[in-house]
Amino acid sequence: MVRFFSFLMIAIYLLDTYQFFVLFSGASEYVQSIMPLTPIKTFLLFQDFPLDRQLYELLLAQSNAGSFESLTPSAQSILTDILQEGRQQGTLNLPWSELSILRGQVFRLFTPALLHANLIHIFFNLLWFVPLGSMIEKRAGPLPFLAIVLITGIAANVAQFSVTGPLFLGVSGVVCALAGFVFVRTKKAPWEGYPLSKSGVGLLFIYIIFLTLIEIFGKVFVYLSGTMVVSPIANTAHLTGLVAGGLLGFNRWFRCSS
Repeated sequence: MVRFFSFLMIAIYLLDTYQFFVLFSGASEYVQSIMPLTPIKTFLLFQDFPLDRQLYELLLAQSNAGSFESLTPSAQSILTDILQEGRQQGTLNLPWSELSILRGQVFRLFTPALLHANLIHIFFNLLWFVPLGSMIEKRAGPLPFLAIVLITGIAANVAQFSVTGPLFLGVSGVVCALAGFVFVRTKKAPWEGYPLSKSGVGLLFIYIIFLTLIEIFGKVFVYLSGTMVVSPIANTAHLTGLVAGGLLGFNRWFRCSS
């Protein structure tokens, strides 16, 4: 399961990067400044963004446009709608009743965890996800590990959405959940042999602080640049994941099976 999720996240990141550069490479400075969400992001984020998907397709055919006036009327209309909606970092003025999740796309409850903003983001997340996930899967088994990932991922995503809206991504909420789970198991059942040392706990806190600093930097960058860049870090998800993972650590179903 750890390998499956790791390969899946890497594949999605590569596809997202490819879709970004297909439009970005060779595009005018103006088109680059209004870069919409990639199609894979509109498909996997907590909420669908059909206008971004439509704008992406339209800009492919007019990537050399040098101004708003040089865009086709369709592109101008969609871009105007996006700006009028006030879609900024982590916000979207949309009634809950219109959420894609409540219209049957329940996979979005979890799939934002599979997306990553950049190479550093996915690298540091996998740097923790793989070892923590491997030690849990080895002791508790693949099915309990899958349950931990899905339960804590959904909990972290729902909590983050309730605070900032649907523009968030990354598996770091699950990573914090895995860390919380292992920490509880080392206290509750030390004979299970989870190799989480004091230095490991310290490194984990450094990791969380690192994520917090990246989020602060991202917010400052978006504010100063005036762009619509998606913030890659979601600290509400981190805290929720940590608590959810710790609570699951008290459940006997997740005890060491070997």
